[in-house]
This record gives sequence, structure tokens and C-alpha cells, in this order.
Amino acid sequence: MSVGMDTSRGVPRITWTEEEVDRMNVIENLQYGIIGKFSYGWPDLDDLRMQIPKQLKIIGDCSIGLLRNRHINLIKQHG
Repeated sequence: MSVGMDTSRGVPRITWTEEEVDRMNVIENLQYGIIGKFSYGWPDLDDLRMQIPKQLKIIGDCSIGLLRNRHINLIKQHG
């Protein structure tokens, strides 16, 4: 993997090629993933796990977890 490192507005940043991202998505089962961000406040994670599948009309299993500060990761289980 050829990781490119630089800075953006003084903040360290890592970049990958499109092929590397595709490979990581398959390895981490993220090809069916969605990242959500909450800019104003943070709802209860259990409420999110109940409400998001209903609102998005997701059929089947999905997992919703914390990704980082103010971000969640929703992964649709395929199959």
C-alpha cells in the first residue's frame, strides 16, 4: 500500500489510491457502508439504531456504530 502523507490547513492527512480504498472497503466490509455526521447535538445510539432503518426503509440486517466524534457508520449486511 502506498500511503501518501501531507497536510491540509496544517492538519496531517493520509491519502490512498482508488484501488487501495476499494480493497480496504472489501476487507472491512464497507462496500455497503454509509457515514453519518451529526453537526448539532448527538442522539442516543440506541434510538439511532431503531430510527435510521425505519426512516431509510432498510430491509434486512444492518449495524450502526460509532465511527468517531459526531460520526456514525451504518453497514448494510448483504446476502
